[in-house]
Amino acid sequence: MEVVKVKVAPVASLGDHLKTLEALRDRLAGAIDATTSARDVAMLSSRITDVMKLIGEQVPKSRTPLDELRERREAKLRGRLIDG
Repeated sequence: MEVVKVKVAPVASLGDHLKTLEALRDRLAGAIDATTSARDVAMLSSRITDVMKLIGEQVPKSRTPLDELRERREAKLRGRLIDG
């Protein structure tokens, strides 16, 4: 299997946080595929999990009608609590 080495520095120099995280994710995935060391896989897996979480926080989530209903209900309840 050929492992493609993703260059993170050129992407990071563009200043796009999400694209930099994605490049780092791809680089880590390639490193996981390339290693035979269980210790390295464990360490790299931990890092890729952290990066994936950060990517998930960057990507805007699509709102469903249920989400909108929940937000309106929560806002209404907050209004009741503030008004007493």
